[in-house]
Amino acid sequence: MKRLLTISIFMLTALLSWANIPISVSGQVTDASGNGVADVTVYIYTDSSFINPVGYYNSVQTDANGFYLDNFEVPDNQTQGLVIAYIECTNYLSEGQAFWNPGNTDLTIDLDYCQSNTFCSVEIQVDEVPGSTVSTLSAIPTGTAPFTYSWSTGANSQSITVTESGEYCVEVVDAEGCTTIACVIIVVGGNCSVEVVSNPASGLMAFATGMPPFTYLWDTGETTPNIFPMQPGIYCVTITDNSGCTSEACGVYGNVLDSCSVSVDLVQNGAFLQATTTGQAPYVYSWDNGATSAVIPTPASGMACVTITDATGCEATGCFNNNPQDCSVTIEQNPMSNDLWAYGSGGVAPYVYSWNTGESTQSITPIEEGEYCVTLIDAVGCSSTDCFYFGDTTDCFVNIIVTQIQGSNIYSLEAVPNGVAPFTYYWEQDGSTSSSIEVTEEGVYCVTTTDATGCSTTACAFVETLSPLDQIYGSVHLGDSSNFNLISGVVYLVVYDPVDETLTAVDMVPIDGNVIGGNSYDFGAVPAGQYLVKAAVDAGTEGYETNLPAYYTSHLFWNEADLITIPYFNPTSHDVSLIEGINPGGPGFIGGYVSEGANLSGSDDRGGLGDPVVGASVLLLNPDGSGVTHTLTDAGGYFKFPDLAWGTYQVVVEITGLDQGIKWVTIGPDQPEVTDIQFEVGATAVTTATNNILDAAGIFVSPNPVSEQLLLDINMQEAANIQLELINTVGQRLLVQSVKLGTGQTQLEIDFSNYSSGLYLIRLSDGPSMRTFKIVKQ
Repeated sequence: MKRLLTISIFMLTALLSWANIPISVSGQVTDASGNGVADVTVYIYTDSSFINPVGYYNSVQTDANGFYLDNFEVPDNQTQGLVIAYIECTNYLSEGQAFWNPGNTDLTIDLDYCQSNTFCSVEIQVDEVPGSTVSTLSAIPTGTAPFTYSWSTGANSQSITVTESGEYCVEVVDAEGCTTIACVIIVVGGNCSVEVVSNPASGLMAFATGMPPFTYLWDTGETTPNIFPMQPGIYCVTITDNSGCTSEACGVYGNVLDSCSVSVDLVQNGAFLQATTTGQAPYVYSWDNGATSAVIPTPASGMACVTITDATGCEATGCFNNNPQDCSVTIEQNPMSNDLWAYGSGGVAPYVYSWNTGESTQSITPIEEGEYCVTLIDAVGCSSTDCFYFGDTTDCFVNIIVTQIQGSNIYSLEAVPNGVAPFTYYWEQDGSTSSSIEVTEEGVYCVTTTDATGCSTTACAFVETLSPLDQIYGSVHLGDSSNFNLISGVVYLVVYDPVDETLTAVDMVPIDGNVIGGNSYDFGAVPAGQYLVKAAVDAGTEGYETNLPAYYTSHLFWNEADLITIPYFNPTSHDVSLIEGINPGGPGFIGGYVSEGANLSGSDDRGGLGDPVVGASVLLLNPDGSGVTHTLTDAGGYFKFPDLAWGTYQVVVEITGLDQGIKWVTIGPDQPEVTDIQFEVGATAVTTATNNILDAAGIFVSPNPVSEQLLLDINMQEAANIQLELINTVGQRLLVQSVKLGTGQTQLEIDFSNYSSGLYLIRLSDGPSMRTFKIVKQ
């Protein structure tokens, strides 16, 4: 029997009898000449701050010779750090720190008072001359006069006059040699401004101030005070008043998410890591091992991180620290109640407990003398067993702890004896004489231990191994969880090759709709590997338009699907829930065409388009990504969505293994139909057919938020002259730069170190097209 009573009482006594430690702290406050400084307030505290401190706090005054002293007591469980602070003659807080331990409780901390009074600073005051392009910049210093000034223009006066946009800096040196620098960015444009206001009934409206009349130029090319954008986004306008003054501002139209996040979680019984995102779909995934999918195999150990970029350019990073440990369980007796408690550790929580009494709680109350055993199973199937002999005995005995080694079919059996040490061990199955053995086969294993007095005892444990499973089957649920109608459809099986990162369709089975089993499917036994499962309702049958196809478990897009790993050990039904589509109906119409990409040649005259893609899945989504309806392209590659309500939609072409093609479309009384949407299917992605160079370029910005250097990674499909602009929230252009980009990848850097915290816009334009990114400066 385990001896826990004495230890538990000792721990209880220790908790109730914490001792206080006497602490003495002293020191001297001296000036630059080494003389003591009297009447300085010294703050003494054991917290990190003396503002609302937790722990000990006191303040004392230095005597005539600058000495101070304080004595106090602290509990012996308190952090052993002491902070001494005082207010410098510059009104700044200075601190000293010391640590105590049982052998050192007399602490000495000497403090230097005002030995270096070289604090100085400078600010630049900007005064604009109304109705002109002239600004006066004045340096306003603090420190010890007199001051000397040195401007980046070469001037040495306290004030300068400027007429051009740019960054101006001044260096100031005071009489004691203290040096400080300040900079300011001047944007010449006169005394005018513009504000962009969003109104659902009137689109975006620009409100200008200055000398009328005004001219307007939006980044869409429109020249009216208000515009009606076709899709959500950020739109900017430049106004010019009658004096030639210009100003720019931007506004947000529609549901544009300005934040995103990602979390990394274990899925598929811990076999894979899945990135779960919030933000504006679609997302680009970049793992630190180079993978670009939403789900990756769980690494053997260590940290795995992923950075996601959503459709607005927002970036977020999430990590998972995989530190697998074998699960184990031990039984301990409560000395006050005699209850037996099972304590699990390692593995992956939550734990399931199973006692040989039939109980499944963490603790039990034994009713008679004997051996009580519990088996723990963690969330990924790891198991461990421990036994405890309950009763009054002084004889020796032994328990066997059974632990499944993480990620393998190996079980560790450890003999835990009780008696007079040392012990000898003998395992009956293989004759081993060590305290533990490892086994891989199911069966009964027994060990005999003998203690120093010659007392011998034997214990046995049954090891039950799990058989690997290789079947993929499950149910298909409708998007409306309250609807249990039987449906007609098909389920596809796609194998994933993690080495080549390829997806290959290998099988398809019909959905078996019957009254007894509901809507089910069964691929039977499949070879070892990783698989995707996609379910869809048959076209023209009940539920087709209101249930969008979905990947296991319930995902619209293949790169967000949950992978199924074969073999697995716990019986699992791989159920797929379709995505509900809700179309309120209306007079609108959206249609288009899906063709092969430019790298494939068409065989008929379609105005430069390639051959039609037949049977491509086209999804119609709301701006927030929720489902409206779906369809398949016909024999001519065309798709159509009739009977739609006015509003903004996402049209998405979803083909397994290819990046999704997305087009935002707005229909309303002024444009009730959009019939010319064109998608091209390439080798790796579906894209919207376009001649705009920037629309076809891959552009990524990082880091975002940024503190110093912002990196623009641009991958051009063809060469172009690009204008790059940095704009603040009031529409001022802080940077305008022309860049000649060749084909392939180019990296540009923008220095944000001198800009204040807030929101900025990076705008790239090649004339026909424009790309805008929101940047947050920390």
